[in-house]
Amino acid sequence: MKRILLLISILMVSIQCYGYRPDEISKALQDKYPGALYTLYGTGYEGLVWHDKVQKKPTKTEFNQALNKIPEILAVEEEVKAIEKEEKNQRKVNAKARLGIK
Repeated sequence: MKRILLLISILMVSIQCYGYRPDEISKALQDKYPGALYTLYGTGYEGLVWHDKVQKKPTKTEFNQALNKIPEILAVEEEVKAIEKEEKNQRKVNAKARLGIK
């Protein structure tokens, strides 16, 4: 139990330091290094273990540049979700119209 609390505390400190969750950082890394193999412990560069043999591990500067793109990546994801929702609603309206349902 103490180990779990320690890990949670470390993760919370990391999130507070960088302001991003590990899943958001992974999105940024995958955006910049598609298909790269790595493990991310926490949210800092120090926790990035690079397993990829094709792409080289980003430098700390490159890692931070990837983090700077997170707001843009999240905004695009939200826009795509909104478009998909709108398209789904329009398909419903069209289906109801074809079936004569109001």
